Amino acid sequence: MDSQYAVVHDGMFHWDDVVAVILFDTLYPNTRVIRTRDQDTIAKAEFAIDVGCVYDIDRGRFDHHQPNGPTRQNGVPYAAAGLFWKRHGTALLSKLGVTADSDVLNESIIDAVDAEFLVAGDAIDTGVVQGHKTLRGNPEIRIPDVSGSLLVSALNPASGGDFDRAFWGAVETV
Repeated sequence: MDSQYAVVHDGMFHWDDVVAVILFDTLYPNTRVIRTRDQDTIAKAEFAIDVGCVYDIDRGRFDHHQPNGPTRQNGVPYAAAGLFWKRHGTALLSKLGVTADSDVLNESIIDAVDAEFLVAGDAIDTGVVQGHKTLRGNPEIRIPDVSGSLLVSALNPASGGDFDRAFWGAVETV
C-alpha cells in the first residue's frame, strides 16, 4: 500500500463524499484514494473523508458522523464536502488559478461557493432538508436547489452491484 493515501467509506455513496473526493483529487492529484471502512486502514491514512467518525480538519479528518458535528452559522450541518472546502477552499481556488486581491474578497468567494454549491448537498446529506428548500421549514434560511445530490444517489448500483466502480463513475460524472 502507498505510504501516503486517503480513505473514503465504501458501499453506498452520496453527494458529499463524491464531491469531497473531487475537491481532494484537485488539491492532491497524486495521492491514492481508497474506499474502505477498515479501522486500521483509516487510522494510518493521511486523510479520512466521510469516514472514521472524527472531525479534525487540521489532522486531515473530514467526517461529520459524530454527535454534535460541526454546523454553519445558518444552522446547516457540514458534511464531508463542506468540511473539506472549509479547510482547503483557499488552496483549491489558488490551484484553479482563482486569485483575489484581498483576504476579504477571497473569503467572499469561499462563502459564495459554500452557499451556492455546497450547503444544499450538505443539508440533504445531513437530513435537515428533505423535499423542501428551507432549513427545517424556516423560510428565512433558503437552501439553493440542488439536483447533484439526486444525480449522485441515482448512480448507486442495485444491491449487490459494484459500488466501487459506480463511485468512481460518479466522480467522473460530477
